[in-house]
Amino acid sequence: MSSKLYEDNDFTDLCAGEDKIAVHKNFLVAHSDVFKAMLSGPWKEAAEGKVNVEGVTIKVLERLKNYMYNGDVFYTDDEELRTLLLLARYYLIEDLQKQCIRLLAETVKPETLFSHIEFACQHQIPELPFAMLQMTQDSVVNEAFSIRRRAEYEV
Repeated sequence: MSSKLYEDNDFTDLCAGEDKIAVHKNFLVAHSDVFKAMLSGPWKEAAEGKVNVEGVTIKVLERLKNYMYNGDVFYTDDEELRTLLLLARYYLIEDLQKQCIRLLAETVKPETLFSHIEFACQHQIPELPFAMLQMTQDSVVNEAFSIRRRAEYEV
């Protein structure tokens, strides 16, 4: 993807509070029917040329933009990746959901296994535990259970 196009700031803004990043409307609507509906017709997003995304950081929106322009999702942090997964589900971006789930499952650690499962249950994402079952080594699972048991005995 051309860096000139990626860095162009003349089009629709994605906003996280006061922070904003520019994303071409065509990229938004190409990836999401939800964005397409928001940015066409009589909605305020279409009139204002911006979409306010609640409960996210600008870093997460930058990751969303990177995905839309480059098709890539890279692991940096579980919390950002979980938030990106929730955005992908909310805006019905199927491939992004799959990539986030794959990355979370591939990078799970004993310390994060149960929190990923709890997150998946809380947000009704059954694909995440199934992906972790397929990809997680027994040693990681065993260590996660050991950590959980030690925590229970300390209470």
